[in-house]
Amino acid sequence: MFGLASILGYGQEPGSLRWMILCGAEEPIALAFSGFEGHLRLPKSSLHADEDLRATRQYVNQVASTEAGARAVIGIPLIVTAIRNRTGHRRLAKEQ
Repeated sequence: MFGLASILGYGQEPGSLRWMILCGAEEPIALAFSGFEGHLRLPKSSLHADEDLRATRQYVNQVASTEAGARAVIGIPLIVTAIRNRTGHRRLAKEQ
């Protein structure tokens, strides 16, 4: 299990990590966090690239336009790859 806030550069989250998401099918990685505000279903047309945000946030790959304003979209595959690289656990390609 990995603390999402720490991975995103915000340091350790105070209090308990109450929520967890599993990422990946074959060898899942758990990302834990303390708060969950909700989720959104948005059309792809509401997503766009923001190069300024990408330059300052390592794992943000898009921005979503919502009724509440712009929201950064975290690239979970980017985080999973970074964790696997840090831990020395890289998935080996199956030989054909």
